[in-house]
Amino acid sequence: MTCPYCGNSAAYCDSSIVYRGQSYGMIWLCNSYPDCDAYVGAHPSGHPKGRLAKKDLREWKMKAHSSIDWMWKSGMMERTEVYKLVQDLMGMTESDAHIGKWDIPTCRRLVETIIGGAKYMAVRNRMHSVHQKER
Repeated sequence: MTCPYCGNSAAYCDSSIVYRGQSYGMIWLCNSYPDCDAYVGAHPSGHPKGRLAKKDLREWKMKAHSSIDWMWKSGMMERTEVYKLVQDLMGMTESDAHIGKWDIPTCRRLVETIIGGAKYMAVRNRMHSVHQKER
């Protein structure tokens, strides 16, 4: 794996290197760390969960996950249904609809789409409630 920021290779190592001694599993870490702080989590198989990311991209990936994960964690939808929804909303194929692969603009677009939809539903529900009281 090559770092898209500095061009160096990445090493498969324990996350305790970046989390001050606390391990959260294995990661792929840019060999230029700490000058280049790009890393990505790894599946138990060792396969990276996405692309190497610096802090700003990691933060946007977390925001993107937060915008949708509650839907399946709450039991409102199955996880597979949520990711199908993401595919539809983002106009992506199944293989492209993985937040780990995305850049900042794509993460931002999902967050804004979800927030916009939530605002729409809140207004719609409010209007429905007002109309019900008028009857």
